[in-house]
Amino acid sequence: MDINKLMDMVINNNINQSDVFKLIEMASSLDLKDEKNIRKIIREAAKITGKDISKNKEDKMVELIKKKGITKDLINLI
Repeated sequence: MDINKLMDMVINNNINQSDVFKLIEMASSLDLKDEKNIRKIIREAAKITGKDISKNKEDKMVELIKKKGITKDLINLI
């Protein structure tokens, strides 16, 4: 994962860093092989970034996470 790109996104979009760390903590405690958990994380990420994610985009993100985990490709979808 490109941590610099992720941090730039947090800073440039005025995202609360505390919320990001809570999201990371939540993600680390969930089974990411369970699609419900993946969708929960995606929706929470959308909420803290103030972005709307269509069902189609969410589906693409879920498939990407299931295949490759959290990667640069996923960050590019955001």
